[in-house]
Amino acid sequence: MVNNPNSVLTAAIAGQTITHTTVLMISTKAPAAPPPPAAPNVGGGTDNVAFLQGGPAGPNADAAQMTAIFWIEKVAAGPHGPAFLQLQYTQTVLLNFNGLSWPHVSVATLRKHH
Repeated sequence: MVNNPNSVLTAAIAGQTITHTTVLMISTKAPAAPPPPAAPNVGGGTDNVAFLQGGPAGPNADAAQMTAIFWIEKVAAGPHGPAFLQLQYTQTVLLNFNGLSWPHVSVATLRKHH
C-alpha cells in the first residue's frame, strides 16, 4: 500500500464486472500546453484549512498542490446482489513543511445504496 496506494482500489473491485466508467481528473497544477487563456482564470487553486494556516507562530504547513482522479463506475449485478454505482478516487495533496514537500494520499471506494 505504501508503494502503490491505488492497490486498495484494485482490491476493492476484484471480482466485479465494471460495465462503464466515467473518469474525472482535476489538478491545481497548470498544464504545460496549451497556453493559458488571455482572460484571467478565477477558479482553481488550493486553500489551507485553519490548522495548516497556523497562528501567531506561523503556518503549520502549506497545501501547495492537489491532484485527484475520480472514477464513477457502473458495476454489473452479481451473485451477491443487483447492479450498482460506485465512486473510486485517489487524491494527492503536496504539503510543504519547513522546506520539505510531503505527499498526503487519500484513496477510497464509495458504493451507492438505495
